[in-house]
Amino acid sequence: MNEIRFENKENVAKMLERSVQLFQRSGLDDLALKSEK
Repeated sequence: MNEIRFENKENVAKMLERSVQLFQRSGLDDLALKSEK
């Protein structure tokens, strides 16, 4: 059970990292578009 929980935590952490990276990228893109205008 502990191993499964640990693996799930790792998967969640990876998903959070990916979503944060995507959010940061989209945010940077928005800033770039705004600065261009």
